[in-house]
Amino acid sequence: MVNATPYLFWITSRAAGIAALVLASLGVAFGLLMATKLLRRRGPDLIVVHEILSVSTMAAIAVHGLSLLFDSYLHPSIAGIAIPFVGSYKTVWTATGIIAGWSLVILGLSYYARRSSASSAGAACTG
Repeated sequence: MVNATPYLFWITSRAAGIAALVLASLGVAFGLLMATKLLRRRGPDLIVVHEILSVSTMAAIAVHGLSLLFDSYLHPSIAGIAIPFVGSYKTVWTATGIIAGWSLVILGLSYYARRSSASSAGAACTG
């Protein structure tokens, strides 16, 4: 029997990274489907699915990054997993992933910023 304990964080980080990739792909697909005329009537249902996929993607990205902090092979620093081109392991590919991760998080959170500014603008117009 193989002892998986030394590889637990490595396995977790890879699984969370794959989950983030799949969830982000599904979120983009649902976003594109919401823009088509075929599914425009089902907008509220798809918006909820799209939002759940977006938040789940951000959670998977967070688990991916945090589990890498405890990886016994890489030993990355917080800066190495959060700032592009700081880490020494496959620098270009890692930097690409960090940029993509931050882009997804910013894009996902921009929905709440737009919704918040729209509701405050509506309150200012009625007040």
